[in-house]
Amino acid sequence: MTPFKLKQTGPGEMTLFVNSDLHGEPGKRFSEWMEKLYATKCLAIVVDLSQGIGITSEGIGKLLSVRRRALEDNRTFKINGCSDNVYSTFKKIRLHTLIEIAR
Repeated sequence: MTPFKLKQTGPGEMTLFVNSDLHGEPGKRFSEWMEKLYATKCLAIVVDLSQGIGITSEGIGKLLSVRRRALEDNRTFKINGCSDNVYSTFKKIRLHTLIEIAR
C-alpha cells in the first residue's frame, strides 16, 4: 500500500491522503506528493493527515509553502484530520492560526 493517495473529494476539491508517519522515506516523498496535489489546479486543496502519527519540520515547511502558493492563486488550503500528536505540534507552533485544521 502506498503511503499517499490523491483523490477528488468534491467539486473542485482534491485531497492528498497520507497513510504513513512522515519521517524517513515517506517524509522525503511527501514533498513530491504535495507538488502533485498543487499541480491539480483544483480550487480547494486538502491534506488528510488522519492516518499519520508524526510530521517533520520539512513536512511542515512544505505545508506552509503550498498554502502560500494556493492563497496567491485564490485557492483554499486546509488540513482534514490529524493525530493528537501532530495537532499538538501544530498548536505549539501556532500553525492552526494560519491553516484551517479540521480534526
